[in-house]
Amino acid sequence: MAFPADLTRMNRRTFLGAVAGGGALLGGGVAVADATRADIAADPELRRARGAPITTEQAVSRESVEYRPESDTVRYSDTVEPFERWAERACAAVGAKAVLPAIDRRIDGAGDSLDGVGRGVRHLAFGTVITVDHTVVADPDGTARREPTVRFADLVAVAPRSMRSTVSLAGREHTRRVPVAVGRRRIAPL
Repeated sequence: MAFPADLTRMNRRTFLGAVAGGGALLGGGVAVADATRADIAADPELRRARGAPITTEQAVSRESVEYRPESDTVRYSDTVEPFERWAERACAAVGAKAVLPAIDRRIDGAGDSLDGVGRGVRHLAFGTVITVDHTVVADPDGTARREPTVRFADLVAVAPRSMRSTVSLAGREHTRRVPVAVGRRRIAPL
């Protein structure tokens, strides 16, 4: 492939990333959904999990969340939004809650094997990803003071590569597959 002459002043990776991102947007919904893998690969702190995917589901029955069938919306706190938008976020949260117990069962099932490992949800350029966070606590000089009880490579190997989550609210149901990435974090308390 020949690069434009002014590309010599431009970061080639940035250029290629922009071209690839534009191609994914033009490719439609499937390309955009799969592009989260590119987001994960582009983040030096994240690695795509390689374990078998899992499925989880949760029925939401809190009084603080109300489904309104006449408008297909959900009311919570002082917010009203379309059911689909609410359910997309709820599926990611349900998957994030289930990811650490799934990893623990795959490692030893004792319930204490994940000290120093957390979970979360990140919103990347092309979509949402559930994260498993391998966190090292370091002294201000950078020396590791406390490390997780499981190695980073082992987390990548056993964490599910995706979570297929289903939420239901007042008889309305939504299912979403969310990719999982394992991230490295190093924190140094002040």
